[in-house]
Amino acid sequence: MTHKKVLFVLTSHDKLLNGHPTGWYLPEAAYPYYALEPYVKIDWASPRGGKAPLDPSSIDKSKDDYICVQFLADEKAKQGGYENTKKLSEINPNDYVALFYVGGHGPCFDLPEDEFNIKLAEAIWNQGKILSAICHGPVALVGVKDVDGKSIFAGRRATSFSNEEEEQVKTTDAIPFLVETRLKELGAKFEKNNKAFGSHVTVDGQRESNTVVDDSSYRFRMSYDNRTRLVVTIFDEPFMMLKKNRNDTLTEKSILRGTILDPSHVEGFCADLAYAVCHKKLKLPYKFLIETKYGNEIEKGVWDGMVGALVNRDADLSIASLTINGAREKAVDFSKPFIDLGISIMISKPDKEKPGVFSFMEPLSRGIWICVIISYLLVSAILFLVSRTSSYEWYFENETDVIPRNKFSMQNALFFSFAAFMHQGVDLLPRSFSGRVVTSAWWFFSLILVSSYTANLAAFLTVENLVPPIQTVEDLAKQTNIRYGTLRGGSTMAFFNKSTLTTFKRMWSFMQQNKDDVFVTSNREGIQKVRDSKGKFAFLLESTLNEYVNERSPCDTMRIGENIDAKGYGIATPLGSDLREAINIAVLELTESGFLEQLKQKWYYETSECTNVGTKESKQSPPLNLANVAGMFYVLIIGLGTAMVIAFAEFLLKAKIDSTRLNQSIRDVMRRNLRISITGIDFDEKQQNVDYWPLQQQQQQQQQQQQQPASSLSNSRFNEHHERTPTITSIFDVPRTVESFDSNEQKDIICRFPNRDHISHV
Repeated sequence: MTHKKVLFVLTSHDKLLNGHPTGWYLPEAAYPYYALEPYVKIDWASPRGGKAPLDPSSIDKSKDDYICVQFLADEKAKQGGYENTKKLSEINPNDYVALFYVGGHGPCFDLPEDEFNIKLAEAIWNQGKILSAICHGPVALVGVKDVDGKSIFAGRRATSFSNEEEEQVKTTDAIPFLVETRLKELGAKFEKNNKAFGSHVTVDGQRESNTVVDDSSYRFRMSYDNRTRLVVTIFDEPFMMLKKNRNDTLTEKSILRGTILDPSHVEGFCADLAYAVCHKKLKLPYKFLIETKYGNEIEKGVWDGMVGALVNRDADLSIASLTINGAREKAVDFSKPFIDLGISIMISKPDKEKPGVFSFMEPLSRGIWICVIISYLLVSAILFLVSRTSSYEWYFENETDVIPRNKFSMQNALFFSFAAFMHQGVDLLPRSFSGRVVTSAWWFFSLILVSSYTANLAAFLTVENLVPPIQTVEDLAKQTNIRYGTLRGGSTMAFFNKSTLTTFKRMWSFMQQNKDDVFVTSNREGIQKVRDSKGKFAFLLESTLNEYVNERSPCDTMRIGENIDAKGYGIATPLGSDLREAINIAVLELTESGFLEQLKQKWYYETSECTNVGTKESKQSPPLNLANVAGMFYVLIIGLGTAMVIAFAEFLLKAKIDSTRLNQSIRDVMRRNLRISITGIDFDEKQQNVDYWPLQQQQQQQQQQQQQPASSLSNSRFNEHHERTPTITSIFDVPRTVESFDSNEQKDIICRFPNRDHISHV
C-alpha cells in the first residue's frame, strides 16, 4: 500500500467563542500518523493551507506522551505536514483512497460549511472510498450528502465527542453547536461509550470500508499487523535490566517514564521472552516503552503504570513481571502464565549455630531412628523364632548331652543383629535356610542405612547450621518481635488486604498498625531494609525475586517456608487485542519446549554469585526421612516375611516326616515338635520311648563303667574318644535299645565325661 495516499484534514480555526485558543488536537493526529505512515503516503490539508493551528492545551496535556513528543520533534511530519498544509481547494479526490479528519474544537467552526471540504468528502463517498474521523472530526461531514441528496449520516451508526463530555470540559457554550446533537438531527444512530471519555468505534456506510469513527488512535494502529509494536515494561532485576556499557553513563534511574528503548539496549528474562514471542513466533518488530509502576486502579476505571498504558492504548502489550490478579484481569487480557510464583518470606540470614553434642543423630530424622530400633528388635525376634522352629539349628554339644542346644537364644539373637548392624563379625551364624534369609535381608538393610548415614554425617558434624527464628508464615503471624511488610500498592499488599483467612487478617492488622514503618515504595528498599534490620524485619515479596536476591552478593538473605499463595506472571494486552490468541499459543509452545525453564536457569542460577560462597553453612544436606529410604525397609520386610514362610514350611515338612516314621497323627507330631522348639526337651519321648538317643548312650556308658576295673578307666576313655562312631545327623538313625536310667545316673555320667566334644545334630 505504499503507493496509495491518505489525506489528513486539519482545521484552520484557532479561537473558541469565549476567546480561548483552539485548533486541531495533538494526539489525534500523532497516533494515526505513526500508525499509517509506514504503509501509505500521507498528505496534509486545511481550508486555508499553510500552518494549521495546534490547540495549545493539547500540547500541555501530552507533554508526557512519548508519541506526541516524538511527533512534535519529527521534521518530516512538521515541514511536510501540519506546518505546511495544502489548501482544500487544491486537492484532487482521485489522488486519495481515504480522508481522515483530525479532531479538536477548531473543526466545529470552519469545516462544516467549507464548500471545498464538502465537495471533496462527497467525491470520496460517492467513489466508495473511506471517510474517517476522530473525536470532533465527524463535524466536518455534517454537510456531506449522498447521490440522493440525503445526509450520509441518515439511518447510519455514528459517534463523536458527546454532549456529556462537552459539559465536563465546560465548552458547551464555546462552540457553535454540539456535535452529538447535530448528528442526531441528521438522522444518525448515535453511539457512545457508557463512560465519559471512553473509547468507542462505529463502522457503517454503503460499503463495509466506509467508516465514520471516533476512537483513540489505537484503532488505526491495530489495523496493521506488521507495524512496530510497543511493549510496555518496567526495570526489575532479573526480568528487565539495562545493558551495561562502559562508555554509556545512562542508568535505569536516569531513564524517564515514557522512554522508548530499542531491544538491543536491555537484557533479562523478559527481554529474552519478548524476542522469542515477538520476533521468532509472531514475526513482529517491537520496541520497549519504559514505565515506573506496575499498575493500580486509582479510581474506578482509571489505572496507572503498565496496566494504565494498556487501558489507554498507549502500548500494544506488556512483557514484564506483572502479576495476574482479578482486578487487572478486568482491565486487560492476560496470556497463560509464563512463570509460576507465590508470596514468600525473606529474612536476613541468622548467626551460625555450631554443631551440638548430639549432632551425630541429625543425619537421620527422628522417624527413621524409631523405625530402625523397631526393625532391630523385630529382626532379632524373628531370627530367634525361625531358629527355634528349624531342626537345623538344634544340636548336641557332645554325646553326653541330654538336652539339645540352640545357639540363637534371645540374647544371642539381639547381639547378632546389633553386631551385623555395626558391621562387626561374630562366631554366630545361622544354619537354617530361613535364618539365612533373615540375616541376608538385615545385612542389606544395614549396608544401605549405614552408607546413607555415613554420607551425611561429615556434613552435619562440620557444618555450622543456620537456625532461623521463624520457619513458617504461621510462626511469623504469632510473634511481634519481627516486623514484616510488603511493597506499597503491589499485588502482595492487595492479597493481605482482601484475604479472609484468620492468619492473613491478623498479619494485615499488624501491618496496618505499623504502616509507616513496614510498607516500602520499592522491592529494592524492602530488601535493603531486611539486610539492615539484623533479623528484626521480614519482607513479603514474590518468590521469583526472593530466589533471585538470595543468589546475589552479599548472600545475606534467605527464604523461609513455602509460598503463601499461587499465581503467575503473564503477558498482558488491551481488551480485545488482535494479539491475544497468538501470544497465548506462543507462550504454550515455549512452555512445552522447555524454553521458559531454560530462561529461569539462565537468569537465576547460572549467574549466581552465592554458589561457592559459604558452602559449609548454606549447602548442608537435609536429614534423611522415611521417604528417602523407604525402599530398604520394604526389602527388610519382604526378607522377614520370606524367612517366616520358609521356617513354617520347614516345620510342616519335619512334622510330616515324623508323622510317617512314628505312625502318629500329624497334629500330635506338630504339637510335640512345637514343644521341643520352645523348651528343647521332648518330655514324652524322654519318659516313654526307648529310642531316645541320649539315654541309650548314657546307659551303654554306665554298663561299661561297671564292667571295667578302675585302673583301666583312662584307657577306656581314650579308646572311646578315638573309636567313636560317625556323627549322627538325626535321632531317627540311632538303633533302639530297651534300657532305662534315672536322672541321678544322667547327672553322674555328664560329670564323668566333661571333655567329650563330639557334636550331633538333632
